[in-house]
Amino acid sequence: MKTRPGNIHLLKIVLMAGLTWVIGSCQTSQDHQHDHEVESDPHEHGPLVLSEQQFEALGMKVDSLPQRAMQGFIETNGQLTLPPQSQAAVTAVVGANIKSVEVIEGNKVNKGQPLAYLYHPNLVKLQTDYARDINQLDYLEQAY
Repeated sequence: MKTRPGNIHLLKIVLMAGLTWVIGSCQTSQDHQHDHEVESDPHEHGPLVLSEQQFEALGMKVDSLPQRAMQGFIETNGQLTLPPQSQAAVTAVVGANIKSVEVIEGNKVNKGQPLAYLYHPNLVKLQTDYARDINQLDYLEQAY
């Protein structure tokens, strides 16, 4: 099985986090005496302090994070939520098939901009009935 360069970096990060947790959970006998006297929040953690000898024994070094081009993908699961003022729901008044979608999800749209074109025989019938009724209304107004 081949490992990707991105997976190696992720593995290093996970190992460093685990090592930090193990070192942080080590306590001396003096700490045990104080545990019985003072009750503290179990979720409260102080800073992690290493002596110079511990730091050297672990082979640690301090450096800045370099910027690198990512060569792989990290697959994740999740859900992106937007504030209510940035969301909109779009529904069609009648049932129809989508002929084409004119915008891509996430693009900004303006009022009156077509989002999609719908097609269904019932829509064509509705449009022809509407055009016929408008013409009949114009004729009746002129006759009145």
